[in-house]
Parts: sequence; C-alpha cells; structure tokens
Amino acid sequence: MRFLNIFAVFSLLLTSWVSVAETAKPTLTVGQTLSLPELNDQFDKKQTLLPSTKWLVFSHDMDSSKLVKAAFENKKSDDLLAANVQYYADISTMPSLISRFIAIPKMKKLAYPIIMDKEGNVLNSIPKKDDHVTVLTLNSGNITQVNIVDTSEALKALLKPL
Repeated sequence: MRFLNIFAVFSLLLTSWVSVAETAKPTLTVGQTLSLPELNDQFDKKQTLLPSTKWLVFSHDMDSSKLVKAAFENKKSDDLLAANVQYYADISTMPSLISRFIAIPKMKKLAYPIIMDKEGNVLNSIPKKDDHVTVLTLNSGNITQVNIVDTSEALKALLKPL
C-alpha cells in the first residue's frame, strides 16, 4: 500500500512538472543576445556558440530534424563552418535508450556536428513549433531575426551561403 502511495505522489509530481514545462513560453526575441553554455555534439566533443555564427538552426522533434537532414544533405562540417551555420537539437524528449542506442549512432554517420541538449533545459527558450525548424539569425550573438520554417527548401533558402 505504501508503494502505491509513493507511486501516486511521484506520478502527480511528474505530471505537474510536465504541465509546467509545456506551458512555459519561449523567451528569446529579436534584439536579445543569445548566450549558450558548452554542449556536446554527437561525437561527445564540446561545442560552443561561435561569435562568427550567423545562423543557428534548431530542431526539437523528429520531423524538424528530418527537415534539417534533408537541407544539409551532402554537407560537411567545413561547409557549415564556412557558412557560419551551427546546428543545435533538443533531444530531451527522446527516450534515453533510443537516443543512446539508435539515434546518436545514426547521427554519428552524418558529416556535420549536431550540438545536443539532452536535458531540455538549455535550448528551451528558443521559439519552436511542432514539425518546424527554427532559424535564429545572429549578428555577434545578437538575435536579428527569428524564422520558423516547415520545409527543407525554405531552410535552404534562408541559408543561401550554404
């Protein structure tokens, strides 16, 4: 009986936490300065937001990551670096076993870095919409434009130098 009480309390707390997380609104807007801590990419290499980054591409669900993958087809790390593009992904909603044994090994086959937020607490202030990719246009870390696109063609058009 005691186990059931503990389980019920835990479930209630978890549900409350998820509800609060889902109602939190993105806070980043044009005119703000973007500051991100170091995060690991799919190769466990520490990455940081570079001062030269002009476009931060952000995916947060499977469909948005597929759009980025299609837009970045045949691109290498040097291509993104030369175009001043960095790709960030929030993979926190992915079950850890899936990310560890399926998703991240697949990501390692890609020739460009995917800077990952595994906990969901770093990139949660970036505006997002289901099945869409967010592109923050930056000038020395200052957000000058926020675009949310739903096709790989629209993403390619935003990232013309790439």
